[in-house]
Amino acid sequence: MVSAAVVPAVVPASEDSPSEVLDLRRRKLSRLTLEDLGMLVPRSALADSLATLQVVDLSCNNLCVLPTDALNAQTTPQLRDLNLSKNLLRGTCFFSAGAAEQTPTTEFHGLAQLPRLRQLDLRFNERCGEPTLLAALRSFLSLECGAECAVLASPWGQMEGARPSERDASLLRAQLEPWPTKVLRARLVNDFPDANEELRASTDAAEMEREEVMQRLLECYRAEGLAGPLDAAACFPGRAGGTPGTPGTRRLVHTAGAPVDADMLWELHLELCAWAARQDKAGRMRERPSIRSRNYMILRRPEDGEDGATGEEMQPSSGRANRKAHYHGKKMRQNRALWELALRIVTSVDPEWAKTKFCHLAVTQNFEGSPHIDKQNTGAFYGLSLGDFVEGAGGICVECDVRTVALVNTRHRLGKVDGRFPHWVAPWRESGSERFSLIFYQTEGNFEQPEGALCGASFF
Repeated sequence: MVSAAVVPAVVPASEDSPSEVLDLRRRKLSRLTLEDLGMLVPRSALADSLATLQVVDLSCNNLCVLPTDALNAQTTPQLRDLNLSKNLLRGTCFFSAGAAEQTPTTEFHGLAQLPRLRQLDLRFNERCGEPTLLAALRSFLSLECGAECAVLASPWGQMEGARPSERDASLLRAQLEPWPTKVLRARLVNDFPDANEELRASTDAAEMEREEVMQRLLECYRAEGLAGPLDAAACFPGRAGGTPGTPGTRRLVHTAGAPVDADMLWELHLELCAWAARQDKAGRMRERPSIRSRNYMILRRPEDGEDGATGEEMQPSSGRANRKAHYHGKKMRQNRALWELALRIVTSVDPEWAKTKFCHLAVTQNFEGSPHIDKQNTGAFYGLSLGDFVEGAGGICVECDVRTVALVNTRHRLGKVDGRFPHWVAPWRESGSERFSLIFYQTEGNFEQPEGALCGASFF
């Protein structure tokens, strides 16, 4: 049942905008279509509203089929701009027999019958930017619509993904994607001055859209021979084929965290296996769904008097804050032994940080790739990993500067990294089947200005 809060607002016309806009942009709603709204308003009223729509935004949902049951020549004859970006659409949604034969699916044929359609946004949908498919889409739509129809798609070969979990961490663009546009603009102008001298003397860079900034930045890296994919072999120091860097990519340096006591690691492994078994029985826990992992749980350090701290059972009270506190307290009671052991481990390496700054613990199983930035962190974090993968694999990669990436070995070690720089998990699958990790981080207290991704650690 879709909540009433999802009822779309029809925005009055302005001189610079289409006459009406229906915005269904809801990141957490699964497979939302216009027909889902029929239960919220009388069908006759819905039909009247749809008939005059010119722009529809269905981005950031989980659509895996084209919504032509609701968007077609009969229901939305005035539709000019359809945004389906950041969904789960594939080439088979458009051509059932492949783009070469140009045999459209029933849904795509219905979409192409929209008489006024002039723009279709398919960015951040898997493989929709493939050149042959893209050409077939544009040709078929323009032919059926009777006028040229623009089809927007992400550049082929650099599919960065709408979420960190969808990004190929070996690609340079995926590693740059977490940065906000203003940082990328500054990098383009300040770190590649010879290639962008005209931008330094003008205000053009400030007016450039993100995609243009990204494309020009990637071209600058290509010109320096630094835009190639990161070879997985380089992420395994000491192994055959492992190197401090790979020709054609950014410089890769290595460092290692502080070793953790073997007895505590053994005890931790047993606790993590028990935790994973509980999740398999109760259902996978993914409290951070944008990250690619089997299970992801966040524990918050309990404050004095909370039910998680005292161990007392409490019934959920009314109010969002009380329900949230009850939820965190319940998780803490279920995972008290894991929390206490994690606290002992981080205290053994950095007792002052553990006492004054550590306030959240992320517990993960099979975390992979996922380049991202931790925007809510107020300082650096500690990361620890363990599993059946080889020594040196599955560490944390973090961007140190424009042309350097560091790989921090966290296997049985606590590595300190500033998560406010783009970072991701290095490859480990080829050497093992399971990887657990603990991330000790802070989101409270005084904000610490970032001073470097490695927090002063040396590398080799």
